[in-house]
Amino acid sequence: MSSDEIDVEEQLRNVQDFLVQSDGEPKRHEDGRYRDFIVAKSEREEDRSYDFGEIDLPSESLDRLHSLVNKRIGAKLGQIASHEVEPVRYGEAKGDRRHLRYITEDELPLIGRFEEIFSEREVGYTTYEEMDPDFQAIRIMDSEDGMVIGFQHYWGNQLLGNTSLFNIWTRGGELTPIDDPIISIPKRLDAVYYDGVLYIFDNWRFEQMFDYHEVYEEVAENVLGTLREGDIRFGDMDLVESGVLNNPNMMRKLRDVQENGLYEELDMDDIEWVLGEYPNALDGIHIDGVADDREIVLENKLKIWGLIHILNDDHVVSSLTNRAYQASNKEEI
Repeated sequence: MSSDEIDVEEQLRNVQDFLVQSDGEPKRHEDGRYRDFIVAKSEREEDRSYDFGEIDLPSESLDRLHSLVNKRIGAKLGQIASHEVEPVRYGEAKGDRRHLRYITEDELPLIGRFEEIFSEREVGYTTYEEMDPDFQAIRIMDSEDGMVIGFQHYWGNQLLGNTSLFNIWTRGGELTPIDDPIISIPKRLDAVYYDGVLYIFDNWRFEQMFDYHEVYEEVAENVLGTLREGDIRFGDMDLVESGVLNNPNMMRKLRDVQENGLYEELDMDDIEWVLGEYPNALDGIHIDGVADDREIVLENKLKIWGLIHILNDDHVVSSLTNRAYQASNKEEI
């Protein structure tokens, strides 16, 4: 399915029809649905392919995960109906709160690493101790090609009690010692897959699960390479490069810089003009030298953010108040 053809509200209702009966109860084996709970771990090698394994959960736990997916889908449908969120294609809107992003499976840049979870119905069993996963997912499948997947980014703190002297289970005033750690499954969902499309509920966790940091690193290296060869000169380009490549948020922001494209056209006159127009916002960035010997000097790595705001054209002036603003998440209208 092309992302241009998606009616998000209709598709989310289709997800609910796939998941539950008319009375809201989960569709189970007798209704032609098959569930499993999958954990995934990157092999951390050069190609970073993933291993997948099934956690052997009881049907009651699968029911609760199954219902969680339906509940979160229902919540998103309510937000769409009340105009709290707007569906947009991934990459077409800034900010996290007002948008429900979606992306097709084929558009995932590193889809080859994750293909198994979308295509393989039989996955071998594993344990949390064996896998120490990067993410986990509840899959609900029919007997043909239909599949809904609810994704959760995995945090190490979901493994409770592994550093404790001992653990105690309390119920009804009775205390029972427990020798083994406890796995905590969160109530949230970070993304849902259905019919070739991923619906993203949490942008940052989605990007963590699907290795977008590598995509952003490549983008950042390309932008930095262009800057090094371009008309803008730096007193310490190595400081800029190391600062960006060691800061995931800066690398992510350089995707906006690349899409904007302004950085390829700027010269030292442009930089000097912006610094003169917005000195308060760009404190700690100045230009040394004159004419062709000018170069940008940053007081420290934190000031790289100011440089990125220049490259992304983030400084605007209100036509109503004539006040200047730094608008990192601006949208063109």
